[in-house]
Amino acid sequence: MLILLLLASFTAQSLALPSTLTHYTKRDGPGGHSKDEPGMAGMDHSGMSGGGMSGGGMAGGLADILLQSPYTQKLLNMVVGVFPVMKTAKSDLNMPSTFKRQGAKKANIRFGPFDIVDAKTRAKTKNPSLLAMDPGGTSFMNKITDFPKDISLLDAVVKLVYEDGSPAAVANGIYNHHVAFLNTAKLPPAMAACPGQAAKLGVPVSVFVATGEDGNSYNYTPDLPGFNSGYYIGPNDGIAVLAEIVNYTNETKKVYASVDYNYVSGKPKYDVSSVTLSVTQCNSNANVGIKPEKGQMVFGMASKNMTVQMDGYIFAVRGHLHDGGDYVGLEVNGKPVCKSKAIYGGKEGTSAAGDWQTVSDMSTCKDPVPVKKGDLLVVNAKYDLKSHPARSHSGGGEAEEMGLAMFTFATTTDSGKSAPATPSAPALSAPNSSASSAGDGGLGSLLSSAIGGIFGASRPV
Repeated sequence: MLILLLLASFTAQSLALPSTLTHYTKRDGPGGHSKDEPGMAGMDHSGMSGGGMSGGGMAGGLADILLQSPYTQKLLNMVVGVFPVMKTAKSDLNMPSTFKRQGAKKANIRFGPFDIVDAKTRAKTKNPSLLAMDPGGTSFMNKITDFPKDISLLDAVVKLVYEDGSPAAVANGIYNHHVAFLNTAKLPPAMAACPGQAAKLGVPVSVFVATGEDGNSYNYTPDLPGFNSGYYIGPNDGIAVLAEIVNYTNETKKVYASVDYNYVSGKPKYDVSSVTLSVTQCNSNANVGIKPEKGQMVFGMASKNMTVQMDGYIFAVRGHLHDGGDYVGLEVNGKPVCKSKAIYGGKEGTSAAGDWQTVSDMSTCKDPVPVKKGDLLVVNAKYDLKSHPARSHSGGGEAEEMGLAMFTFATTTDSGKSAPATPSAPALSAPNSSASSAGDGGLGSLLSSAIGGIFGASRPV
């Protein structure tokens, strides 16, 4: 019963349920975040000025207490053992790798099938899962037993496909709200603190590969001499998959999560992790979903200043937005270091009728950025719902907005050894963004801030 309460309570806080989504109001006056962003009225680095915004962030309620408890991650690691197993459809673990790391190999594992309820059925019976963020979706929480252990991931990417390997995408009626693979035995670093607060975890487990409608890829080792890093999966770590997929057709569909990754055996010298920070990071509760006031179309948001808690390197920065988002930015000590732009449409991101172009990709800032304890981080985002309307739920209503900055963070190892010096790290003076592709970076997904749910959410509903 305690476990059910813990998971359900955490989910209700962190999954931005419709009744608790962040709301904001219109601001008057020209405002603006910078000279070249006239549409970002009223935005400053203390949240949302002049707008009465509430919600989102590291603090608030029972969920926050449970989240910071040293027992929560241990409980979750035990609980995942009772979830139903998601089968492995096929795997190849010994393909040649393009990485120059000694002993590197490439692998592919396809998990599934995920049986996705059709739109006609969902119109009659909404998604009942506590994990639900879309009433028309089908939610999953499953144990993974066949993911290799005692390995270090160098990169990873997951995509939705059909049985024949072809993409399952908006072009053929499937919308990927999220698919996230979790290491329930590992914690992400609490590397940033909100004003007046101790550093807190954003989630009690580590997400090591995930994707949503905007695609994603994870890079765990920068192109630097002597930087022997990777994401380590230990021999006894628990692995789970958390997913929500929407079927806009009237036929039940079977899809698979296809994971491609490069890896080496054993533990790296520098064990790195993924981190996710939100524009709502320091507000009154744990929600990351944002709902605009009616008629509010072009606006901007920014987090409060977050203080870095440890020396290290940020790299492979990538934003996560929903339809309507323009970009996510990251600043260090007031200077922009990344501007991750939303890319809309394309072959897989455009509906068959041509009347809907979803976010199909985000640009990625690959270069490592050094940070020191005491530095200030700010996440900002711009939204333009005139150019790109919010996605319509299959059962009616509009989807929430988000503004997440996701990146790899490298700091000291358990042995206390620091990460190597980075002579090629760029000065903190200007954004450096490039279109992402499999293996070239990008961290997180919206689900790195959304873990948990009751046992009923562990199977398709």
